[in-house]
Amino acid sequence: MKNITPEHYYEKKVTSGEIKDDPKQRNALKKLNQIHNLLKGYKPRQGITRFFFSKKQPCGIYMYGSVGNGKSLLLRVFYESAPTNKKKYMHFNDFLLDLNYRMKQKSSKESDPLKKVANDILKENWLLCLDECSVGDVGDAILFGRIVNYIIQGGGVMICTSNFTPEKLTPRGGGSSIFKPYVEKFFEKTIPYDMDSVIDYRAKAGADKFPYYLHPLTPETAGKLQRFIDDFSDFSELKELKVEIRGHNLHLYQAGSDVCYTTYQDLMGSAYGVEDFNYIAENFKIVVMSGMKKIPSEDTATVKRFILLVDSLYEKRRRLIMSAEVSAEKLYTGKKVEFEYKRTLSRLKEMQSPKYS
Repeated sequence: MKNITPEHYYEKKVTSGEIKDDPKQRNALKKLNQIHNLLKGYKPRQGITRFFFSKKQPCGIYMYGSVGNGKSLLLRVFYESAPTNKKKYMHFNDFLLDLNYRMKQKSSKESDPLKKVANDILKENWLLCLDECSVGDVGDAILFGRIVNYIIQGGGVMICTSNFTPEKLTPRGGGSSIFKPYVEKFFEKTIPYDMDSVIDYRAKAGADKFPYYLHPLTPETAGKLQRFIDDFSDFSELKELKVEIRGHNLHLYQAGSDVCYTTYQDLMGSAYGVEDFNYIAENFKIVVMSGMKKIPSEDTATVKRFILLVDSLYEKRRRLIMSAEVSAEKLYTGKKVEFEYKRTLSRLKEMQSPKYS
């Protein structure tokens, strides 16, 4: 893939009918093409403390805009065509999870374990493609701010997407003034690019109504959900599953070779996180969840958990079949996580399409 540019790779997908051509995506591709060309022959050496570059360090890019405008698609196109093997594509949640895991492996006696983690990352991959960047609490924000600046200082290049403008890339609940110096430094070497489009391609892809999201909670809905379970699995092989994940148990009501069945109370009512949902996405092609309740506006923990679940399944192109109390649009109507939920809603709509797989 080293000899093909992002524009050429995108053109192949358009020609094959996999995607629809879009002028705003084409404009963004011009920027990505420039970065692609600057990466040819570039290689940082010797990490953060002493670093030399084979040529001038290219700037990265931070593509932002509303949900469903093709940011993730373009990130994938860039990653696949990038002229280096030292590259990594990750959803932002997985990046933070990996970062926290690496930090736990470092000795508390080290003066700056985060700098050593950054050096380790750079040795493995100096081109990082991070999808759906956001910052939650101030702790995660500072951790993200410090690590990306260490990576850039060491010659790394960041290609990112986000639903948040650079001005809104701030932690919730305070701490913006602490985070500000890190984000300003980040944008010195990462060019903001407004990629907004009026078309939500995920919603359009899911425009053909397909009954994988069933509501309201009635006996008829329960019957339809059961028929899905019967169609997609051998009911005799479904068994209760408990698996240990990093010191705690993940419990699934019933699980088979490709299908797992769980309830809203089991999956959303427990303190599960990214690692649990990643396990589910990696091991099951179809996830069936029953009894999803409307999430109270003030219950940010549950809506964030649901967002993480959808993100994990979407990244692995897994099918989510669920029954719920209300429509997806009414599932969460609060303001605190409104922006993030809009992205999830867009993904849910695409997941209804027969073409999604």
